[in-house]
Amino acid sequence: MDTATFTSILQIPKLHTLSLSSCRWLTDEAFATLKEAPAAPKIRYLCLGQLESITNEGMLNLAISFPAVEVLVVHRLLGVRDAGIQAFVTACPALTWIKVIACQGLTLGVLDNHGFQSCMDCPVVHSPNRPTGLGFAYKKMT
Repeated sequence: MDTATFTSILQIPKLHTLSLSSCRWLTDEAFATLKEAPAAPKIRYLCLGQLESITNEGMLNLAISFPAVEVLVVHRLLGVRDAGIQAFVTACPALTWIKVIACQGLTLGVLDNHGFQSCMDCPVVHSPNRPTGLGFAYKKMT
């Protein structure tokens, strides 16, 4: 998928689920331009997998572009550190679940002081037949 295709997908006004897995060409700057897209404020589920160019700045750009995200799944974001996930959480008040898988720059407990608690039975990605093993999940405390 190229940038034009990605931008055109976000023109779909009823889009609420977005998976950006293996879109290695997407950069922090590309995410900064998304906030004007009609679907941006309606995205509720966001999956980010193997986005090797994204950094903490890109996570903040995504949070600003998609402020209504309720579920975030991140997988193998090599350039993102604790501050990037914390910035996303701060900018997205509707966020209730975060699943982190194989993100070497994130530490266990990254959201302990941000209104979230560790929760191993995340309904978004939980499979009773397969242990999570590679990551951890957080649920917003009520």
